[in-house]
Amino acid sequence: MAHQDDEEADSVIAEGNRNNQQLPRTVFFYFDLELLYNPIVLTRVVYSIGSAYSFIGWIIYLVPFAIDIGISSYRAASLSAIGGIGNLLGNATFPLLKKKLSNEHILYLTTLIGSLSLVVCPLFSSTSSYTALTVPSFIFGYSRGLGILASQHIAKENIEEDKITNTFTWLFVAFSIGSVTSGFFSGWIYDQTGSYTVSFLLLGLFALLSVGPQPFVDSKRNQKKSHQYSRLSPEDDDRQE
Repeated sequence: MAHQDDEEADSVIAEGNRNNQQLPRTVFFYFDLELLYNPIVLTRVVYSIGSAYSFIGWIIYLVPFAIDIGISSYRAASLSAIGGIGNLLGNATFPLLKKKLSNEHILYLTTLIGSLSLVVCPLFSSTSSYTALTVPSFIFGYSRGLGILASQHIAKENIEEDKITNTFTWLFVAFSIGSVTSGFFSGWIYDQTGSYTVSFLLLGLFALLSVGPQPFVDSKRNQKKSHQYSRLSPEDDDRQE
C-alpha cells in the first residue's frame, strides 16, 4: 500500500514538472511573443512607444508652458484642441498623401516634422503669442496623425493576415507602455532641469529616435526583394505575365 502511494506521489510530481516545463511555451504562444522577433513588428513597437511618449509629454508640457509665457489658461488649454484638429486632418488626408509617397517616406517625413515642431515650441517663450504657438501645435498633431497611420499600414502590408490581430495588440500595448512611462519621466525631466527648452528638446529627440531602426529594416527588406527578383529567369517572367 505504501509502495502504491509512493508511485502515485511520483506520478503527481512528474505531471507537475511537465506542466511547469510547458508553462513558458504556453505563455510564449498565447501572447504570440514570436512576433517580437519579426523586425517589422519590433520597429513598429519601438515607434509606438516613442510616439506615445512624445504625445503624452507634449500634453504634459504644453499647457503649463503656455501659461508660463503669459497666455491665459483657457487659451493654453485650447492649444491641445488645435493639435487634435491637426491630428484629425492628418488622418483625413493620409489617403491623398499615400498616392504620392510610400508609407515609409510618410513615416520619416512626419516624424522629422513632428520632432522639429516640438523643439521649436520654446522659441515662442519671448513672444507670448497664442497665435504663434498654434502653428507648432497644429503641425505636431497633423504629423502625428499621418505617422500613426503610416506605421499601421507598414505593419498591415508586411505581416501575414493571421498575425495581424496579435500584431496590432502588441502595438497598442507598446503605446500604453509609452504613455505610462511618459507620465512619470516627462515630469521628472522638468523637475530635474527646470527648463521647458530642455524638456521639449528631449521629447523631440526621443520621437526622432523612435523611427531610427526603420531605415535599416527597410534596406534589408528591399535587398531581399531585389535578390528574389534577380533569381527569376526570363521564363518565369513570361509565365507570370
